[in-house]
Amino acid sequence: MKTIFLVTLVLACSLIKAAAQTISIDASSNDAYLLRANDYNTNMGVIRSENGIILIDPMPGLTNLLALETVIADHFNHEKVFILNTHAHEDHTGGNSYFIERGAVELNSAAVSADISLLLLKSHSPADTVIMHSSSNSIFVGDIYDTSWHPTFYAGGLAGFVSAIDAILAVSDEKTLIIPGHGEHTGKRELQRYKENTLLWVERVKELNKAGKSVAQMTQDDQLNKILRTFNPNSSTELPERAVERFIERTLQVLVRES
Repeated sequence: MKTIFLVTLVLACSLIKAAAQTISIDASSNDAYLLRANDYNTNMGVIRSENGIILIDPMPGLTNLLALETVIADHFNHEKVFILNTHAHEDHTGGNSYFIERGAVELNSAAVSADISLLLLKSHSPADTVIMHSSSNSIFVGDIYDTSWHPTFYAGGLAGFVSAIDAILAVSDEKTLIIPGHGEHTGKRELQRYKENTLLWVERVKELNKAGKSVAQMTQDDQLNKILRTFNPNSSTELPERAVERFIERTLQVLVRES
């Protein structure tokens, strides 16, 4: 029995150590870090504060959470953990309960640190929270911005999207690190282009719809596909056909709602 227990313990420790290797850490300064899992594409963050660390958008999945817990313990000296989420979707909040059960505190304000401020917006979800860290000049914007997919501005509509992007641009400068919910981090110029390309996308869908084109016909439009490729410039893989159709369909729904 003792041998079985020791083998199980060694195996568990090996799994945790291996899991930790699946988390990469990028530092924007000594106080702010971007964390990614190799097999899960939600961007997470850790910000050091005077009262502990703020963990941003912990992902779901036990293996990933074991890895994340190990990385936090190894790199942040068992400091008190606070949780902030950019929005309530499962891929950004799925790890909350795991850390809360281990003593973390979920926040709905930035009161824990004078170096953090929040923008409350409505674009991707009914309640988007942009997390700004002044000393590192980093902004975690959640799924208002995604450099690995297409825009998903359905909760706030086009007006909410424009308002949200403009609000982020207003608090950014040319050196600001802008961290999307998924994909590669960028800066102010890239976010501005993202806004411009989204508006071009919506305008082209509107033109094609007015011309009587079906969704299937729209997916074959060269101009629309050229705009689509700007949303994920770092990938050679095209979006699945059904994903493109749904993007067009949901864009049309937003246009109807706002007409």
